[in-house]
Amino acid sequence: MTALLAPLRGNTPLGTNTLAPLVGLFLAGFLAFGIGVYAFTQFLGPVQAEFGWSRATLGGLMSAFWAAAPSVLLAAYAVDRIGIRWVIGTGVVIEAIGIVCIAGVSEPKQFLAVRLAMGIGKCLMVTPIPIATARWFRVRTGLAYGLVLSGWHVGGLVLAPLASTWIAAVGWRAASLRLAALMLCGGLLTLLLIRPPAPVSAGLAVARVRDAYARPWVLALIGTITVVYYAGYATFLSQLSVILRDVGLTPRVVGSLTGSVALCASLGTVAAGVVTQRIRPFATVGALLVAAGVLEWGTCTLHAGASVATVLLILLPFGLVIGGGDPVLIEALRCCTPLARYNRCYGWWYLACLAGLAVAPVAAGAVFDHFGSYDRIFIGLASGTACLGGLWLATTRSTDPESVQDEDRPIAPEVEPRFGTAAQKGGR
Repeated sequence: MTALLAPLRGNTPLGTNTLAPLVGLFLAGFLAFGIGVYAFTQFLGPVQAEFGWSRATLGGLMSAFWAAAPSVLLAAYAVDRIGIRWVIGTGVVIEAIGIVCIAGVSEPKQFLAVRLAMGIGKCLMVTPIPIATARWFRVRTGLAYGLVLSGWHVGGLVLAPLASTWIAAVGWRAASLRLAALMLCGGLLTLLLIRPPAPVSAGLAVARVRDAYARPWVLALIGTITVVYYAGYATFLSQLSVILRDVGLTPRVVGSLTGSVALCASLGTVAAGVVTQRIRPFATVGALLVAAGVLEWGTCTLHAGASVATVLLILLPFGLVIGGGDPVLIEALRCCTPLARYNRCYGWWYLACLAGLAVAPVAAGAVFDHFGSYDRIFIGLASGTACLGGLWLATTRSTDPESVQDEDRPIAPEVEPRFGTAAQKGGR
């Protein structure tokens, strides 16, 4: 780990302790996403068995979580006013309260309200993570993204099987109380590790370069890609447990497979963070969309009686794509926006992300309730993803590498010229 962090330390404003804030940002995503998304998928089967709710209603429980999207703008703007730790700490408390309230719900409207509150807490917890990463790690930013964002999926790897075990042992209501206690204890540790960014050292040479955005159509295309990609992501993840149950797998196997998806996602996040340091966004975003489209189409093969080999052939690569999408798209966004305005740009980008996440689960459930199959929605998503992938590859190849640069960007050999290739890095 020390060797891996060495290239991050030299030009970060933190100066003395890089590991503590890196672990703190990792834990924030571990808790917010691991509990709010991955662990919660294990509640859907027991909830459906107890109440007999439709797939659309179950999908709505995931959509309500993402419907808190406008709160990301509040978090993005609040970072500069009250600080990163206050924003994350507020989110920890709100999400923990929502998790506690799960134990007392019995109606769909109550559950939707609780999930909305959890979503607000999650947005406050995770929105500062990429903002802090971009500010604190000026060199090898993509690698830093990969390390901290992997916490979102490592949380799923650990907490989905844990939630499944607790639900089997004490029931889903009591299990929610245990998860709330875990959220509060883990949140306290997170806040102890995270420190606000220190000023850039006076001895660090700094370049004063122009402050500009990328061409508007590039930003618009990234926003559209974000909505469609995360719609596919949310459809797959929100319906995963019920799809695997329909295949004929036991709840314990479903929990283990959900954990395996999270493991692959965490590996994919770190791998994508490394790749973004070597390959420009033109290629990484294009490859992401091609892979996502193929796997969305392949999900149509997961029907009753599907073999375990078929399930693994879809689930494991999909996990890699789920994890890889965050650092790839966030790095592409960073390459299109000046650092001084990145927190606000990221807030709007994350709003687009959550818009896709909010609509997709309930739409997928409604399609299943009407047609008795998820095939139509996955084929539609695959077609949209393929079209956007072709459009991205056809239009961004000639993007000017110097079209966007940051203010106060440290002068260092490692500083990449935006959309340029790795070979161009040493020539500045």
